[in-house]
Amino acid sequence: MAMFRAYVTVVRNGEDYYSCGMHALGYRDAIVRSHGTAAGAAALLQPFLFYMLHEHPVLNAGETFSVDAHSQHYRLIEAPADMYPADQPYMNPFGMWQLMPV
Repeated sequence: MAMFRAYVTVVRNGEDYYSCGMHALGYRDAIVRSHGTAAGAAALLQPFLFYMLHEHPVLNAGETFSVDAHSQHYRLIEAPADMYPADQPYMNPFGMWQLMPV
């Protein structure tokens, strides 16, 4: 958890919210489009990213994720991490998981 807090943050770009820093831990970042507020986006992105860090699942495009059984489900879509130029330290070479509402 300390490594996550040290390296990963949630960034807003227009109506998109995405994580930045997961590449420092060896993972893809994640993005959710039009999720309302930063707190709402973080409430989705952080559990998803913690799940990747702690469970080390093999994720595949098309699978779904939900924070719990009663919450909105999101389909995983592979996406490029093209927010930053390739020579910038924030660029994630692993790409991103886009979380699309099902």
